[in-house]
Amino acid sequence: MEFRSVRTVLPGDLVSVEASDIILGPGLMQNEESIICTKAGVLMKKENSWFIDSDQKRYIPATGENVVGRIIGKVGEVYRVDIGSAHQALLPFLAFENATKKNRPALNIGDLVYARISLANRDIDPEIQCTNLDNKADGFGELKKGFMLKCSLRYCRRLFSLKTQIMESLDKKLTQKGIEIEVAIGLNGRIWFCTEKVKHAIVFYNALKEAETMSDAELLEILFSLKTQIMESLDKKLTQKGIEIEVAIGLNGRIWFCTEKVKHAIVFYNALKEAETMSDAELLEMFKNLDRKF
Repeated sequence: MEFRSVRTVLPGDLVSVEASDIILGPGLMQNEESIICTKAGVLMKKENSWFIDSDQKRYIPATGENVVGRIIGKVGEVYRVDIGSAHQALLPFLAFENATKKNRPALNIGDLVYARISLANRDIDPEIQCTNLDNKADGFGELKKGFMLKCSLRYCRRLFSLKTQIMESLDKKLTQKGIEIEVAIGLNGRIWFCTEKVKHAIVFYNALKEAETMSDAELLEILFSLKTQIMESLDKKLTQKGIEIEVAIGLNGRIWFCTEKVKHAIVFYNALKEAETMSDAELLEMFKNLDRKF
C-alpha cells in the first residue's frame, strides 16, 4: 500500500484522526489530544502513518531512509558526512560490508557515499551505515565518479516511489542502444548518476531537471522526450553522410556544439537560431530534415 494524499494543509491546521495508535512524520506535532500541522504542504496517509509532503530542501534525518552524502572530515574512528541536514552525520569506519580494522574502505574528503540512516535523534548527530539490515552492501557504499544533482525532497520521494518503473523502462530502452546509467536516489534531496559518456550525462541531467514539475505520468514519458527524438533522428541521418556533431544543451541558456568542418558548424548554428521561435512539432520536423542542408 502506497501513501495517498488527503488534502492541502497550512501551518496551524488541525488534523482529525480516528485511530489512536498512529505514527506522525515530518510536519505534524501532537499537542495534548490535537494534531497540528507545522508546515505547508500535502497531508499524506498510509494506514496509521501520517506526514506532510512539501518542497522543502532542508533534510530532517529519519531512521531507515537512504541518503547520498559527501565526506567532509575524519574524527577518531568515524567519517563526518554532509547529508544536507542541520547536523553532520557520522559514518563509522566499520559500517561497511565485511569491513574490519585492517580491511576497510579508504574514503577521502569530497568522496560521495550512498548510505542508510541507522540512528536519528533530535538531540544527537545522526548515524549512517553503508549496509542494509542484513549487513549486506545491497547497493550501498562509495559512489565513484559520476555526477550529483540537488533537488527538492518531495521530488526525490516521488522518484524513489517510481524508481522501479523508471529504472526498468530506462534500463530496457538504453540497453538496446548500448548505454549504461547507474542511479542512486537519496531521500535527502540528492540524486547521483554515472554514465560512460559526458553527453549522455548531460541529457540525463537535463531530463531530471525538466521532470521535477511534471506529474507522475509525464515523468515516465520523459523517456520519450522531444530532445531524445531530435538527437536520435539527427545522429542517424548525419552518420549516414559521415558528419559528426557533438551537442551539449545547458539549462542556463547556452548550447555548445562541435563539428569537424566550419561549414557544417555554420549550417547547424543557423538552424538553431531559426528554430528558437518554432513550435515543438516544427522544431522536430526541422531537425529531421536538417541533413538535407549539409
